[in-house]
Amino acid sequence: MSTVVGIIMYVLLAPLLAGLLVGLGAFISAHLQGENPPHILESFRKLLGLFREPWTEADSRQKLLCILRVALILTGGSILFAGGNLALSILLLLFTEFIKIYNPYSIESKSLEQNHEPMELERDLAAFGTFSCQMLLTAAGLYCFTAYISDRGSFLAADLISAGTAPALYLPAMLVGLIALLLFGRNTGFAVGKEKSSFSGKEQAFLEIGNWYRVIALYAVLFLFNYGGTVFSAVVSVGICLLVWFLALLLQKPHSRQPKSVSIAAVSTILMIASFVNLLILLP
Repeated sequence: MSTVVGIIMYVLLAPLLAGLLVGLGAFISAHLQGENPPHILESFRKLLGLFREPWTEADSRQKLLCILRVALILTGGSILFAGGNLALSILLLLFTEFIKIYNPYSIESKSLEQNHEPMELERDLAAFGTFSCQMLLTAAGLYCFTAYISDRGSFLAADLISAGTAPALYLPAMLVGLIALLLFGRNTGFAVGKEKSSFSGKEQAFLEIGNWYRVIALYAVLFLFNYGGTVFSAVVSVGICLLVWFLALLLQKPHSRQPKSVSIAAVSTILMIASFVNLLILLP
């Protein structure tokens, strides 16, 4: 019964929560820039307007990829919220990232020559590699955590919840790596950013709703890192998620000073090495 409830909560409540945070983020950003803030529910109105628009001239393969990406994100997130296999959920989310950058039939561009410079493509592939490595290390680390706590390794999110202690206490390097990924990772925030200019109509609507579901799943993984089986730890976990979201919002806005790509790459490499060392220490 709890499995069904978890799936229903994710499918129905995830876009509501994400949409509210999108609206709240736009409201805060407008205040910081001295502009008139939009209504907090404006993001829902825009999304409904996009779904009412017709498809563009994209071929059937691109339309299929748009729908497939949302379906895979929904599947991966539902597995996670149902207490299922975390590794499978992460693999599905990683596959949706591959769909986004796959050329020439990606949902992000109609052809490599039109929308992707070689340097930009290399950057996207490097970002995908960093994202994949950190998320796979996270799944492996959580498996080793359950093995260390209960002498039986498990990828099930339900086993992590019932462990009785927060994985962050044993995996601090991986926690920092995951937070850095949410702060600086490619398209992990609620703002769609440059993607909005590459789409129109239903393509953009499917892209944005997919991002909403995906980012809630990522923050759910962050919640699991800090949840220790008590009400207090749940409150702390939610607070950490909101703090990371707020910091990501500040870093993504025009008034903030953006870190250099080289610096982000260096920090990501250091954090991945630290996460790997953390994993080796925790190996049973």
